Amino acid sequence: MIDVLVHGVVMDTVSNQLIADEVKRCYINIGWKSVTTRPHRKPYVRKTEDEFQIHGDYGQGFEEVTCETTWRAAKDTIKTYRDNEPGVQFKLKKKRVPIQA
Repeated sequence: MIDVLVHGVVMDTVSNQLIADEVKRCYINIGWKSVTTRPHRKPYVRKTEDEFQIHGDYGQGFEEVTCETTWRAAKDTIKTYRDNEPGVQFKLKKKRVPIQA
């Protein structure tokens, strides 16, 4: 049995099996009867960005017509293509491309 300090609140003595998942991820310093959290991690930085490609089938298979950076802009663009070219099939593909630094 140990006393557990969680977020500044002293919990009653609990057995090791009943310690919450959040406390299990922390390091327990039994000598001081306190819980210390892990060191701060660096925030995640994306290495890719989303690109929404519009492909059209003009009789020789699908080929890329244009691309947009947001889903909403791509949906608006594909709607415009479908309204202006009724005999051509269009589809939308999401690709991840490396961020250009």
